[in-house]
Amino acid sequence: MRIEALEDEPDFPRPDVHGLSSLSEVILRNLFDEYDASNTGNLEMDEFHNLCYDKGLYLSEQELVNAMAFMDADGSGAIEFEEFRTWWMQDGGKFERLHADNSHALAAAIRLFREFDPNNTGAIPVDEYRQMLKHMPDTVLDVSEGIDEADILALANTVDANNDGYISFNEFLDWINPRPVL
Repeated sequence: MRIEALEDEPDFPRPDVHGLSSLSEVILRNLFDEYDASNTGNLEMDEFHNLCYDKGLYLSEQELVNAMAFMDADGSGAIEFEEFRTWWMQDGGKFERLHADNSHALAAAIRLFREFDPNNTGAIPVDEYRQMLKHMPDTVLDVSEGIDEADILALANTVDANNDGYISFNEFLDWINPRPVL
């Protein structure tokens, strides 16, 4: 079953694939296998979603469907390792957090956000974000000298880039680990 994009998918550049070192290949294979919860040798949509979210990229339903349709070269409805490998190696920076070697602090921040997003919506209300800040690891936000409500409100307003009253996972990570501007 081929997964079709919900709407016209953007023109994705085809990956410029360079060879992986043997060690990198093993690491990538282990990552793939870790998220293949069904042990089918393929990543289903929910498994791929979890991989992305855990590694620092939240994909909306639309983005997830488009990504799956783009990667699923053989039309099987799932992502085989070679399809995943080709996607992983594409250049362009859209998935740079997935390529990054997540630091301990970033990994802790991702876990904390996911605790405040139990339904995997990819966003939490600003009020919950304010509560989350109080539990932030010191390696991400040092609140050892205390943080008052005015500081928390200012941070929330800064992070909520589109002012919709929610902090999206991607807004949160852009605040913690800004992507370089090209």
